[in-house]
Amino acid sequence: MTAKGIDRKLEKVIDKELVVGCAELCAGYEVDGRRPATVVRPHTAGEVARILELCAREGWAVIPWGGGTQMGLGNPPRDFDVALDLSDLDQ
Repeated sequence: MTAKGIDRKLEKVIDKELVVGCAELCAGYEVDGRRPATVVRPHTAGEVARILELCAREGWAVIPWGGGTQMGLGNPPRDFDVALDLSDLDQ
């Protein structure tokens, strides 16, 4: 599925402003040479749940993103559709 298609589906389950998209931003979320199709920045646990439910249903590969440190550890991802930026979850 295209990045725009992913964005459209995400915008049906969370506020449009939380779907950051990519353009040049995705380079900052690269993991082992793979860039996500889109980036989302939820503010609540409920939004995270809705995002993960949709991603599971659609079969999209999600990588949770905290501070962006340690992202080179572990096995390289086979796929990377959605970067789930959790930096706004501070409660």
